[in-house]
Amino acid sequence: MKKTNQRNGIALFILLTSLVILSLGLKEILVITGLQADRVRYHYYRTQAIYLARSAQSLARFFLLYDLQIDNQVLKAEATDGPNDIWANPIPFPVPSEALQLMSSQMAEGAGLSKASNDANKDEAPPIDEALAKKCGDFFNDFPGNAVSQATELSGRINLNDLGNEHVFASLVELLQASPEFLQSLTSKGIRPLELARQIRDYMDANDIEDETQAKEDEAYRSDQLEYGPKNRPFTNLDELKMVPGVDDEIYEYLSPFISGVYLAHAGNIAKINLNTVTKEVFQSLLRNTSDPAQIAENFIKDRVENERAYTTKNYQKILEDNFGLDKDKIRPAPPLVGTSNIFRIETEATVNNVSIVFEGVMGRGLKKPRDPFATQRISP
Repeated sequence: MKKTNQRNGIALFILLTSLVILSLGLKEILVITGLQADRVRYHYYRTQAIYLARSAQSLARFFLLYDLQIDNQVLKAEATDGPNDIWANPIPFPVPSEALQLMSSQMAEGAGLSKASNDANKDEAPPIDEALAKKCGDFFNDFPGNAVSQATELSGRINLNDLGNEHVFASLVELLQASPEFLQSLTSKGIRPLELARQIRDYMDANDIEDETQAKEDEAYRSDQLEYGPKNRPFTNLDELKMVPGVDDEIYEYLSPFISGVYLAHAGNIAKINLNTVTKEVFQSLLRNTSDPAQIAENFIKDRVENERAYTTKNYQKILEDNFGLDKDKIRPAPPLVGTSNIFRIETEATVNNVSIVFEGVMGRGLKKPRDPFATQRISP
């Protein structure tokens, strides 16, 4: 009896141990299966979010190209690009029927097809078109999630790929000195604005010799113990600025709102500066032969805001001279000043079932090859 009980006990122990092992194994299988299912769902929702973002980007591009048509065919010399344009507002996708109706009325007004802006009740919301609302609902029901696009024009910034022009280069040097606090920070690090501007230019110019000193451009990279040298090709995105010797996070954050790193192979000319969107710091960097450029730049921004000033290619020279005493000798001749834009960044955030992505595209508008307007596209994460 004793031996039988021992055998039964051992068998029971083996059985219980096996059950525990099987339970743990089954739990592990369930966890792994759940993780795999989560990955599949994540990639599925992310793919949907990417296609949703592409649709939202296409809508933003439509508004930009439509605005260009109005500028070319209706406004012509009176054309402007600024914060009050329809493309400058956040564009939701799917588009609510009320927003679509408002957009369509604004577009008709811009094309000169409607006089709604002259009506006494122009501030009142237009009545809802039920047929339009139904069509919108039927069309957008196939799009899961939601997205919002925001277009930002880049023509109010200094393009780093234009630094081969002496006047653009001089503007970058002045930009690095526009803020006394930032200049003091550079001085404390032992960085001279002129030398930093040269390093940025050397990164993108076609040769490997520093123009002024005739030294090898890669010496600065070796002294900083970097495992690469200058690119010697144009910037394709602004993040490349961090690869330039001496450019730390503080310098990058300071310059980011004032510069762009867009390369448009078919642009054929130096990027333009839009006076309707240029910042105080960039405008100040364009001035020369003036006693107090900081004060002039501040007055320029104040006048643009308070008087709702709209600069056009036709009127900007007279306004600058009459109001600020700025003739052609007091503004650097390049990049040319205008009131319109030809380079835009479209940033779209799309969300499907709590999976969010950011889709960024940079497009040229009104260039020699409008059929292929995108310069760069990237998705994160």
